[in-house]
Amino acid sequence: MATKQQSLTPLIDIQSAAFAAQYERGVWWSMYGDEQGKGPVPASYLVTNLKDYADRDYFGTNDPYHLSHLGFFFGMYHGGILSPQTGQRRPDVTTLAHLDHRDARRGYRAGRAFYFVEAEPHEQRYTEGRLIERLRESVTEMASWRDGEST
Repeated sequence: MATKQQSLTPLIDIQSAAFAAQYERGVWWSMYGDEQGKGPVPASYLVTNLKDYADRDYFGTNDPYHLSHLGFFFGMYHGGILSPQTGQRRPDVTTLAHLDHRDARRGYRAGRAFYFVEAEPHEQRYTEGRLIERLRESVTEMASWRDGEST
């Protein structure tokens, strides 16, 4: 367990208490729960959960409970890069997620290039609402593609 109180800066601009509570729960679970010490969470973790959300139509029904639970998934990524002993970023970590698929590695590189080279300041940190909307758009688009499963 971390030896001193740490200040946690979320990866996104969180606006609701429900999303914040889920985010903090995900960080804790990744650092001290069953995932303790495993390091960065695989990119496929989010993909699997988003597919489940699409199958259950949580985006389409705008289900507030499940949409706020997305905070847990992103908290898991944040906690995965932190050391349970110090609460600081693990020295062996170079990416936010374990890039367990070729397309995840390509997407990560493209996202980094966009963030550091092209993005305007308002595009560099999503609000929770914009993140949810972007995920909804992505899930909807991918479902209509013929190669949706591999995408």
